[in-house]
Amino acid sequence: DRLVFAGQVHGNTVLKVNAAPEDGSAGEGDALISDVPGLGLCAQTADCVPVLLADPETGAGAAIHSGWRGTVQNITATTILAMSTAYGTRPRHLLAAIGPAITKENYRVGREVLDQFEALFGALDSKLITARDDEDGAGLDVGEAVRRQLTGAGVLPGHIERVEACTVAEEDRFFSSRRAAANGHAGAFGGQVGVIGLRR
Repeated sequence: DRLVFAGQVHGNTVLKVNAAPEDGSAGEGDALISDVPGLGLCAQTADCVPVLLADPETGAGAAIHSGWRGTVQNITATTILAMSTAYGTRPRHLLAAIGPAITKENYRVGREVLDQFEALFGALDSKLITARDDEDGAGLDVGEAVRRQLTGAGVLPGHIERVEACTVAEEDRFFSSRRAAANGHAGAFGGQVGVIGLRR
């Protein structure tokens, strides 16, 4: 009946939605949780990772925007904890969907970012990064990092679905902030929205 958005800031703030806000915005944060039927919780992305969570036991759901900064702050686990506190969610019952995002083949980051991921995951394997380049940078798979954080928070691997699509590579399907900048259109606005609807 109503879509609910957040003013996303690449952090780990989780917003609990008890009713549809008049202007559609629940405030500043990067995750929305609710158990109110009829609401569609939205995660806006333009290369970052959207994550949708459904709790079949309680009827609660969540929409998460997880860029690399939010991933370093483990917004996914923070959201699951918030759902557990607010609704009694048990992580092993959650169903998770990881949506389209930039893939490691198109997302080269520097040593300063890789250091932060190493602090979280230890030595970075070939599923998380590409081979290091001459400047000690590498391509980073933030979606894979989020998948690992989901399982680390107690979500069963068989309950996680990931859309294996790259927002940069699939120009006919997705808007990409990084592609826009590479094409001389830095600041151009577009994106995708992942929506989880809570049934009446």
